[in-house]
Parts: sequence; structure tokens; C-alpha cells
Amino acid sequence: MGTQISEKLSIQDLKDFLKKYKDRVVSLKKVIEEFPPFQEHACSFPVSSLFHDLVGSLRDGSVILLDGAIVYLKSATVVLYKDILYEFPTGFQIKTPFELPYRNRKKLKEILYRLPDIFERSMYRNSDAFRNRMRYLKKLEKAGYAERDVTRDNIGDAVKVHDEWVRYKLSLPSTFKKSFPKAKYISMLRNCMNARLFPYKALVGYIGDEPVSLTLYLIWRGMVYSLIGISKYWEHKHLSEGVFLYQARKLLEDGHEYVNVGYEQNRGIGNFKREKFPYIEVATNIYLVK
Repeated sequence: MGTQISEKLSIQDLKDFLKKYKDRVVSLKKVIEEFPPFQEHACSFPVSSLFHDLVGSLRDGSVILLDGAIVYLKSATVVLYKDILYEFPTGFQIKTPFELPYRNRKKLKEILYRLPDIFERSMYRNSDAFRNRMRYLKKLEKAGYAERDVTRDNIGDAVKVHDEWVRYKLSLPSTFKKSFPKAKYISMLRNCMNARLFPYKALVGYIGDEPVSLTLYLIWRGMVYSLIGISKYWEHKHLSEGVFLYQARKLLEDGHEYVNVGYEQNRGIGNFKREKFPYIEVATNIYLVK
């Protein structure tokens, strides 16, 4: 038996496939320029490229960039970004955000915040709800909260906040430990800093000398994507809401209008994101073929 990529996909299958489509291999620069600007995390090329560490995959030769498709060999997964059909070997999972005639359609819901709405009283259910949110920001400022860009000099503080957050979350009985992202977020931060494929903003927040929050945004084609938003909220009440408001105000001042805070992995997370601030719900369909 030869080396296997998956249970059904062999190295020879891949060699035959590449030989057939070698004239349609494209550069990363071309994919970045062509990939459509979707609002959804599931369809956003910069988000998925960081999550799957596209640069690392290119470095070790485990990804193929085709005209209209990104092929991840390790996971035998294809992301189509054009209405193009390839004859992939058996064993690939094909994902596309388009209304193509695939089976196993799955709808994802994501939450967007329109930044001007967050600071508009009329967008909240009552005056108390609005005032309470603004108090979170005032309390944070009174505590002397300040932010610094994450650099190679202070990335240790970012790692410290992340690791304390991981330990706390894993200590909760409600955390599903098997799938909890123990190192994924810090890996995405490092990928951003090393690859520099897309504009990003990485921030560590401090109260005094204590690092208490870590934030990572991607900014791409008119949308701000929130990739990391963690804090020591269990030690500082309403810290996460205050940090988000602090940053939302700055993003608004810089001319940004929308922040995508991700999809609802489950009902609890979805409801949590809806309850915090005025929101816009976005639905996208992913079509899978196995």
C-alpha cells in the first residue's frame, strides 16, 4: 500500500489530479485578489486562511491553489470560490458558499454589529439597557485601562492572557473540553504577525501593569472580523463588554462601520452575542459533498 492522505485518497490520486490540472495552478496573490468579499467567517478567505494556516501549508507543500479552488491536502478539503467544477479524486470534501447543486446543505448564522448602532440609545430595548452598556465603558476607563499593539517585545503578555483564559475555561464543567481551542487562537495571532497577508490589529489591554485582555481583528474589504476577543472577565466584572466598547469607539473613529463577531457554534453562544449589543443576523449556506 502507498502513503494515504485519507482512507480513500492516495498519493497517486493526487499526482494524477495535479497532472490533469497543472495549467490551472495559480499564485497566492491571485487568490487574494480574486476571492469574493463575503461577510461570513465561513466564507471569508482571510479568516479561513489563518484558521487553516495557509502560509504554513504552502511552506510544507500540503495545499494547492487552483484557479477557482483552494485544495487542503491534509484534510482532503476543497474550498471553491468560483462557479467551477473540478473532477476531484474520491475522498475530497468540497465546500462552497455558492448556490451550486451540491448535497448536504447547511445554514450558518453569524452576528454582525453595526458600530454606530452600538452607541445609539434608540437601538436598545430601553434606556436602562443603553446606560448599563455605557457604564461598562466608563468603569473600564476609570480603572485606567490602556491598550498596546502586540509586538515581539510584549507577545509574552498576549500569551499570558490567553493561557490564563484557557485554564479558566477548561476548569468550567460547562466547557466541552474535547473541541476547545487550546492553542488555535494564539496560533492565529502568530500567523498574522508572521505572514502579514492581510491588514490586522492585535492588542493587549492592561489595567496598571496587569495584562487583562487580548484582541485580534482582521480588516478586509470593508469588514472588520473579530478573530480573538478574550479577557480575564472572571476577575473584572463586565471587562469583555467594556473592552469591546472601547475598541468599537476607536474603530468607528477610524471610519469602520461593521464588525463580524462570528457564527453561533451553539444556541448559547448565539444568544450571548445577541444580548450584548444591537445586532444584525446574517445567514449563509455551505454546500458539502463527500
